[in-house]
Amino acid sequence: SIQLAGIRMPFKDIKKALLSMDDTVLGLDQLNILTLCVPTMDEVKLLKNYPGDKAELATVEQYFLQVMAIPRLSQRISSLVFKNSAHANMEKVNSDYQLVSKAADDLKHCKHFVTVLEGILAVGNHLNGGTYRGQARGFRLETLLRLTDVKAVDRKTSLLHFVVKELQKTSPGVEFLSTELESVKAAAGLHLDGTKEALGQIVAGLKQVNDEVLKAAGADPEQDEQYLIRTRACFMLLIHIDNAKVLKHVEAPCEFL
Repeated sequence: SIQLAGIRMPFKDIKKALLSMDDTVLGLDQLNILTLCVPTMDEVKLLKNYPGDKAELATVEQYFLQVMAIPRLSQRISSLVFKNSAHANMEKVNSDYQLVSKAADDLKHCKHFVTVLEGILAVGNHLNGGTYRGQARGFRLETLLRLTDVKAVDRKTSLLHFVVKELQKTSPGVEFLSTELESVKAAAGLHLDGTKEALGQIVAGLKQVNDEVLKAAGADPEQDEQYLIRTRACFMLLIHIDNAKVLKHVEAPCEFL
């Protein structure tokens, strides 16, 4: 009741906006509230069979009386929520995938990173000289995380310090590797599982809007004509503007997720 009152709009106007799928009337916060206020079948049945004066019912029931006859009410609200939030969500997903793509590209073409890997391999083979491990042609990347654990006798200088110090003699500029790979550090802070989930929600949302277009196409032309027009426009707008932008940056970075 308190949440509905916070919308500050006559219930008749809400009903009209939902019937016409007019996204200019209800904001995202208001739509999120309405998502929580969809009457169940049992509640609709109780209201229809209510014997008393319906004008005396409470705020929530008055709202239910207005909207319970709207076809596919829950789906309509969900479609409007998706439409109002899709652009921001797509921009976030697009930004994340662009960053991952740039990080992968920077890492792939960073000569100093290759130099560091070669130096680490050489030092590892030297330390393991005389054993079967002294002829290694490569190592697992997680080994890099252990370089700071191997200390010299002073307990301060790590193997990583030693490798960098030696590489500076033959490869000037290697000490600036961290600066060259700023994008990698930024990408490492991303929650990629969340990004993939957000992309999945966008795809599911597009499908839901498309389904609503198809459902509306079989509805009463006079009653739902504006609903069909607005829903189809919503779907086509999202596809035309954003889908290409997202897909452009999804294919390659997905290999790294």
